[in-house]
Amino acid sequence: MDDSQTFRIVIGSAGRRIYLHDWFEKALSRAGVSGEVHVTDADARSATYSHATHRHLMPAYASDEYFPAMVNLADRLRPALLFSVNDYEIEALATSGLGQRITELGTEVLGVPGDRHHLVHDKLLMSRALTQEGIATPRTVLLTDLEGLAELARSAPRIIIKDRFGSGSSGLINVAAGDLSLAVEWATRSGGLVPDGLIAQPALEGIEFGLDVVAPLKVGAHPVAVLARRKLRMRSGETDQAISADASPFLPLGERLTTWLGHRGSVDVDVIVADDGVPSVIDINPRFGGGYPFNHLAGADLPALFVAQLNGGYGAELGEFLRYDVGVASSKYEAIVGAAE
Repeated sequence: MDDSQTFRIVIGSAGRRIYLHDWFEKALSRAGVSGEVHVTDADARSATYSHATHRHLMPAYASDEYFPAMVNLADRLRPALLFSVNDYEIEALATSGLGQRITELGTEVLGVPGDRHHLVHDKLLMSRALTQEGIATPRTVLLTDLEGLAELARSAPRIIIKDRFGSGSSGLINVAAGDLSLAVEWATRSGGLVPDGLIAQPALEGIEFGLDVVAPLKVGAHPVAVLARRKLRMRSGETDQAISADASPFLPLGERLTTWLGHRGSVDVDVIVADDGVPSVIDINPRFGGGYPFNHLAGADLPALFVAQLNGGYGAELGEFLRYDVGVASSKYEAIVGAAE
């Protein structure tokens, strides 16, 4: 294989996710594929940038230089697969035409179509769209909707207030309905957020699960699958402890979400299951979520699944990458890597 045919994977804004870099390298080895895992970042001292052999310092996704720099990189590397783990870079890929430009170079770009991305990036629009689709989700109102807030306060003992366009539970507070007016005043004065950038929802009672809803990269390569874990503890907006769970109760939801989203690869979905057993969607992230490692350690292997498909894998042979043991408890921990110079 000459250099122009080298099988390459690019992880955008790789940040702290060293494990994803290493699991994709293992996936290449497992498949017997000679390839490279590349990472990009705007921070030369980020953990994964410092760890990776193939790394590319990029302009910030919000700068004018970002779009052409990413196109030039993709044109030079011609990767088989490119995806980002940064919510705001994912938005740029989905809505600016960048993802389409890179796709036209022959690269598979993970994510959801632009006309669906804005519906999951905006939590108010997501709630309305899911409700219209008949998918259970908490009622969501703007903090400026005083009538809607009053109805929430009458119907739920506790209220969640959070950033409408947030990432990683940014701006989230949980307050008693009786303290709602004080919480609204505090929230609108904190963090520079305007009232229309904040939403309120009833705080649902139940068990919280994280799901990876996995759609094929190639049409019909494998059925829609779900990986599930029950959350035990959160930290900084990500699952810190979890136990792998039976995914079968969530498969109908996964299939409906895939039909609605039209995504390729994996999306991260947070749900709360109440006593009636119905999962209510509280968040959708069109990327590898912070909870995926808990299912990977239980036996699933999405990096290997993606590599296999991009190398012609199809049908039953892909099922092994989606199987995992139920009841495996895992916990995240801190590690340190020397920063690149």
